[in-house]
Amino acid sequence: MSLGDCRFTTFSFYPILQALTKNGKVEEAWRVMDLMRELGVPLDLTAYNYFLTSHCYGGNVTAASEVMKRIEEEGLGTDARTYDALVLGAYRAGKVEGALMVLGNMVDDGFHVMYCTHVHVIKALLKLRYYDQAVRFVLIFAGKDEKLVRRVLGFWLTS
Repeated sequence: MSLGDCRFTTFSFYPILQALTKNGKVEEAWRVMDLMRELGVPLDLTAYNYFLTSHCYGGNVTAASEVMKRIEEEGLGTDARTYDALVLGAYRAGKVEGALMVLGNMVDDGFHVMYCTHVHVIKALLKLRYYDQAVRFVLIFAGKDEKLVRRVLGFWLTS
């Protein structure tokens, strides 16, 4: 759909979806997705990732799995943000092993592990007082992600 020379794109709706899902207004965000469909605006992985991140941040594994099912049904695949949300969800649900498993899948699938994804795992380990494991986790990435090592070890050494 267009208004004069302006056309709606998926990008037009990202700020709305992000604001609604970030503020816990998920039902309203789904209505926006319905409107996008009505307007013929294609739904993409980024749009679904906003929902996934919202549910994972809240530790709502059931709702997150429903979003993943929709992503699969749409044939959208995954990206680094999808994996980041899943690691976050596992951490927020208190499942450190699950977070590490998802992180391993992310690496195996060839995605770059974002700094924030590392932080989710480190926070989960520290929350459980697994200090040695947290340091070992960081050191595993020594040589692979020097920025991560400098930031984390630098933070620990200056704290």
